[in-house]
Amino acid sequence: MTEKKVSEAQRRANKKWTAKNKDKQRLYQYRSNAKKFIREMATHDDLIKFQQMIQERLAKEKDQQISWSFSFRSVV
Repeated sequence: MTEKKVSEAQRRANKKWTAKNKDKQRLYQYRSNAKKFIREMATHDDLIKFQQMIQERLAKEKDQQISWSFSFRSVV
């Protein structure tokens, strides 16, 4: 007979947390899937495309931080 590795109380707590934190759970799942795909399945072309997408996203984030910085200074 197999032993249960997680107690009934822990299972209930896990189920409660998952129900309460659906957005976090979804984020964790997407992140995990992306990492697995990149590590184990992506082709060279996939990696190049992801690299381009990441560079574009980082540039956009940098632009947003600069504009936020300027708007904050004008308030102060």
